[in-house]
Amino acid sequence: MFFIRESIFLAAFLTVGTALICRTCQEDSCAEPTGWISEQCSPTTKWCYRLMNDQEKVYRAGCSAVKCENMNKPYNSKCNVCDSDNCNSPQQVDSNGPRIGGGVTWNTASSITMESKISLISSFVSFLLLFLLR
Repeated sequence: MFFIRESIFLAAFLTVGTALICRTCQEDSCAEPTGWISEQCSPTTKWCYRLMNDQEKVYRAGCSAVKCENMNKPYNSKCNVCDSDNCNSPQQVDSNGPRIGGGVTWNTASSITMESKISLISSFVSFLLLFLLR
């Protein structure tokens, strides 16, 4: 009985903290540092990305399941991917990254994905079962 309770607790703990969080912007919001928001990606997402035009203005940013070379992007675009929470923030400037400023972007993902909802529900059910098995 003890092993079952501990297994449920461990499973609930592991499902909550696995999704990557990326900074996203859309349309004119990329031009404003306050226009970027943090978005919890689906659990299968491995990268955050930034796409920039030839003037290094960000026009797309967010979660990505594919690396730059597999992304559908315009010919002259520069692309960066990274794999830690909020690593594609507009405030981070490196030799390959965007400068703070503009462009446009697309982002059709909602801020709370279906996978996130399922993860939250499964965590709640796991904690409820843990409590009831006491």
